[in-house]
Amino acid sequence: MIILHFNERSGIHWPDILWAAPRLLVFKHSPQCALSRAAATDILAFADTHPQLPVLPVDVIRQHELSTLITQHLTIPHESPQLILLEKGAPIWTASHGRVTTAALEEALMATAALGRHHTRAREDWRAQDSRVRWSQRRQHFSR
Repeated sequence: MIILHFNERSGIHWPDILWAAPRLLVFKHSPQCALSRAAATDILAFADTHPQLPVLPVDVIRQHELSTLITQHLTIPHESPQLILLEKGAPIWTASHGRVTTAALEEALMATAALGRHHTRAREDWRAQDSRVRWSQRRQHFSR
């Protein structure tokens, strides 16, 4: 298992961590959320059995600044729990809330390997646009 720890003592800085490996899994979670705690158990167990995929766990409360940097840099709306699979520093798949499961992650790893980088990126660009539209609609709904 490769768990990357991001703090002042580790010497790892954003966005340098994007290049830590060809693929990197960012796992954003909140220790105050039961769904996040359950997802953390699953994802860390997954990391134990998949040492070739480094995992960057981000506590969105204690590491709020890092969480914000990730959101801004990758232009993926913040959600928690959230998985973001990166390839060569670019997001190729994301899941949040109840979709943060080892089954979904395994499926995504197989699909992204099978489809190749170009097709996956196009699909995820569409998904990210769809997510931004939904986020915008939610914001409009709650600002009424």
